[in-house]
Amino acid sequence: MLGFIILNARLKRKNIQMRQPVILFLLFILPLLAKPCLASSFEQLSYLTEEYPPLNYTENDKVTGLSVVLLNKIWQELKVKPQRIIVQPWARAYRNLEQQDNVVLFAIAQTKQRKDKFQWACPIENSDTNALIALKSSKIKVNSFDELSQYAIGTVRYDIAEQVLMEQLSSTINIFSNVTMKPNLELMAKGRIQMIAYDLQAANNMIIQWGGDLDDYETVFVFPTAFTCFAFSKGVDPALVQQFQQALTKIFHTDEYQQLLQKFYSEASRAG
Repeated sequence: MLGFIILNARLKRKNIQMRQPVILFLLFILPLLAKPCLASSFEQLSYLTEEYPPLNYTENDKVTGLSVVLLNKIWQELKVKPQRIIVQPWARAYRNLEQQDNVVLFAIAQTKQRKDKFQWACPIENSDTNALIALKSSKIKVNSFDELSQYAIGTVRYDIAEQVLMEQLSSTINIFSNVTMKPNLELMAKGRIQMIAYDLQAANNMIIQWGGDLDDYETVFVFPTAFTCFAFSKGVDPALVQQFQQALTKIFHTDEYQQLLQKFYSEASRAG
């Protein structure tokens, strides 16, 4: 009986000794699993954009524009092979940036409202000028945000122009928010809304793509906004964002960047 007790005690001690490495391993690995896994390479990121010429747009089934060419030059500077660029409606792309851990969205204006929600690499261009645009036949005149309450205004959901209006207006009941600009142009043609709010150059391009005549429209109010940038999800390793910013800054201060700026905006002006 005594021999059995001794043997049983030895077996228990052996089991405890065998469990110790497992327990130590779990104590080490569980805190790591509890932490969010940061996207730690440029190849792990999803690069999202929208149709927003001349910064980013599709031409002959290929994504191009100032920000797209700039992104490719940044990849080249970082010795990263070109990655897939996905074009989505702005509202969906912005929602993915908010909800997913590995997204880069461009081109996006950096505002006070957005600044702390994401990580940033700036600028793609120095400023983004948004405007209220109406049909000339409406004879609308606007001198301040205070005069807008009497008009129905079409916007693109989560777009910077929409956000600026929402910050400035005491009531947003007269804002018609759509996923793209096309429905707004259709609503304005039918007299359902009186103005659209959008980037001035991009709006001109959208009107042309829709089949409208720029001579039928006029800018009734202009409000400058902010830098346009690349925004990164919070789940992206900050070291990657820093590397990206360094490459962007280096390219931004070259003659080549100025040539790209002139190329895409002169093409947009000719299109207008």
